[in-house]
Amino acid sequence: MFALGLQDRESNTKLLYSKQLASRKAKSLRNLRKPLQIDSSQCSELEVSAAMWWFQQGLSVLPAALVVWSAASFVFSYITAIVLRHVDPLVPYISDTGTIPPERCLFGIMLNISTFLGVATMYVRYKQVYALNPEKAKILKLNKIGLTLGLMSCFGLCIIANFQKCILYYIHVVGACLTFGVGAVYMLVQTILSYLMQPELHSKDIFWVRLSVFLWCCSSIVSSILWLCSVTLRRSSLHK
Repeated sequence: MFALGLQDRESNTKLLYSKQLASRKAKSLRNLRKPLQIDSSQCSELEVSAAMWWFQQGLSVLPAALVVWSAASFVFSYITAIVLRHVDPLVPYISDTGTIPPERCLFGIMLNISTFLGVATMYVRYKQVYALNPEKAKILKLNKIGLTLGLMSCFGLCIIANFQKCILYYIHVVGACLTFGVGAVYMLVQTILSYLMQPELHSKDIFWVRLSVFLWCCSSIVSSILWLCSVTLRRSSLHK
């Protein structure tokens, strides 16, 4: 009798345990099938936090790093070429300072890093304009065009870094046209965006500064083209 009682108690315990396990499994399945419920306030908070991520104070380092690093890539390759007597120290072409090793290697790797910094800077600018003007179709369209032009300009810089003047001259020229020509159009788009976003989001000072930089860039491009044309004509006349 005592053995039968123990067996009944064990069977009841096993049955109770199996029922508890089955109820836990059913509850977990119901929780999995239950859709995730997030109210509108939580959604808005998530959207605001995601949008504000692009306005962090640390992201301001990107444009400064782009300018400093790009200038350093030209300066270091120039110094290396001058020390090794590979170019004339009196204002050589930038491309000439990156045609012979080891300055060619330094020129290429530093400009590749500049390409990465440029892409990051332009994408952050795109996200900022998008977050500040979520309902203005004209600004959003210009913003997308600006991002496309900026990425094309960065791609041209990558071409300049990896296709040196002495190896593939025409590819190098295409990269220069993308970098400076398309880059100037990108600056024009950003100037127009600054004009459209004033005075709510931009002051007039920012617009005038960007317009001045754009005009200075255009004048530099035009003067460089005229200089190259004059040098080419002079060389052709000397060969004759």
